Amino acid sequence: MKTLLFLLIASAVPLLATAEDDENRAVVTISHKTLNDLQQISESATHLKFHDCTFPNLDETFFQKFKALQDVTFNECKLGLIHIKTFANHPALHSVTFMRCEIDDLPPALFGNLPSLFQLQLIGNKNKNLAHLQKGMFEQTSLKYLVLPSNEIETLDSKSFLGLSQVSNLNLAKNRIMELPEGVLDGLTKLNWLYLDNNHLKSLPEHVFAALKDLTILNLADNRLAKLPEEIFRQQTHMEWLALGSNKIVELPPTIFKGLNSLALLELDDNNIRSLDVGIFKDCPKLYRVTLADNEIGEIPNGLFAGLNGMIYLSLSDNVIGAIGGKAFDDLTSLQELKLSKNHLESLHEDIFRSLKQLAYLHLEKNKITKLPDGVFSSLGELQALHLDHNAVSEVSANTFSGLSKLLRLKMGFNKLEKLEKGTFADVHVLLELDLRNNSIGTLEEGCFNGLGNVRGINLDGNHLRVLPKDAFVATRRLSELSFKGNAIEELPQGIFDNLEVLERLFLNNNNIKNINADLFRNCKHLYNLDLSYNQIKSLDSNFLDTLYKLKVLELEGNPLVTIGPPVLHQPQLRSIGLAYTQIDDWKILDALLDLEKISLAGTKFDKIHMITVGRRMYSKERKYWKLTAY
Repeated sequence: MKTLLFLLIASAVPLLATAEDDENRAVVTISHKTLNDLQQISESATHLKFHDCTFPNLDETFFQKFKALQDVTFNECKLGLIHIKTFANHPALHSVTFMRCEIDDLPPALFGNLPSLFQLQLIGNKNKNLAHLQKGMFEQTSLKYLVLPSNEIETLDSKSFLGLSQVSNLNLAKNRIMELPEGVLDGLTKLNWLYLDNNHLKSLPEHVFAALKDLTILNLADNRLAKLPEEIFRQQTHMEWLALGSNKIVELPPTIFKGLNSLALLELDDNNIRSLDVGIFKDCPKLYRVTLADNEIGEIPNGLFAGLNGMIYLSLSDNVIGAIGGKAFDDLTSLQELKLSKNHLESLHEDIFRSLKQLAYLHLEKNKITKLPDGVFSSLGELQALHLDHNAVSEVSANTFSGLSKLLRLKMGFNKLEKLEKGTFADVHVLLELDLRNNSIGTLEEGCFNGLGNVRGINLDGNHLRVLPKDAFVATRRLSELSFKGNAIEELPQGIFDNLEVLERLFLNNNNIKNINADLFRNCKHLYNLDLSYNQIKSLDSNFLDTLYKLKVLELEGNPLVTIGPPVLHQPQLRSIGLAYTQIDDWKILDALLDLEKISLAGTKFDKIHMITVGRRMYSKERKYWKLTAY
């Protein structure tokens, strides 16, 4: 094991300790220091890191004594004049970084004549000399990684990258580049990664990438491109990732992707694309992820995805697709996620998903679908999540979800369902989450939840339910959360919750419930959150919580309660009770604070009290709750 000398200079800390490493190099970090600190540093230092320092002048003697210097980093520093020979006479220097620095003067030839320099990072700096990358800035170096994002670069010279034949990674993202001069990239023959995203590019020369035959990643996202030359990517036969999202592209030439037989990821989201020609992807057999979301695509023709049997992800969300043919997705036999949300679909062809036997996630939310054909999902034996919320579906039956034997999540909120028939969910027996909120459901037929023996959550908020069948939840023994917020329920039949022995959260607020029977929750021994707020409850049986050994939160606000018995208030497990906007006016209610952590009394006669002491406990008011603040 060789010795690594680690030197740290911080605000008030001089040279510190040593550590060991195989590389036998001295690393020095300088923070909040001046030029005089360099005199304390061993001349054997190989890695110098400056953080939040101010140097008015970096002359040619600045690094003179560090003969073995290999790596220099300036992070969030204020730098004045940098001499053109500041890094001269350091043949071993291989990495230089300026990150988020304010630089008064950065000589164009500062990095020239550094034969060992293979990594240069200029990230997020403020310097007027960087607005234009001049010819010869990086000549006579061995650069492999040139990282130049967020420097407010506006223009490039046709020979800005002259002599950089070894560069494999060029990052020009987040600048203000408006155009790429013809031939500007011609010398970068070994380039693998090119990042030009988040610039101001409006157009591209047809042969600007012609010399980049080894390119594997090209990011042109977040520019202003409206049109692409048909042969612009013709030489990129090794390209694996092409990002063109967030531009202004209206039309793609039919052979734009010709020859891209290695392409795996294609991003075209957030453009103005109106249509795609059949065969546009025929030369891209390795595509496995395509994003076309947020465009103006109106049609998906049959055969568009021919040959793409390896694709696993396809997003067509947020377009204007009105209909999709029954064979449109026939070639996508490996697809695992399909997004069709936020379109104009009114119906689904009965065969639309027949070939998607590996599909796990299907998004159809926020369309205009009115009807689901029987068996439309029957081929989706691997489907785990189905999103159908925010449509106009008025009816579902036992055949609607047939074949979905592995479905875990079904979202059908914000539709127009009026009732749930017996056996509707019989085939989705491993379902964990069922969301039916904000429909028009007025009837739950007996047995409508049969088959849901594994379901953990059912949401029926915002429907038109007045009456609940006594046996509605006989089959849902593993239910842990049940919500009926905002219905019109007047009465809860005795025994309705008897099978819900693992129920933890029950929301019955904003209904018309008048009475709560003493043993209504007798088997709900795991219930810890019960919300009965904003109903018509005038009184509570003093023993109705006797079996709720784990109840911690009880919400009763907005009911016409006049009094509440001590057995309710002094449940040892209860931590919070909401009594806001009730008619309770008995001062004995404050005795409850001996056992509670918070209590809400807003809108009652106690509303103006802001602090109270009960025994050794002090409570202060925060919004509508009194909370324990001292003990």
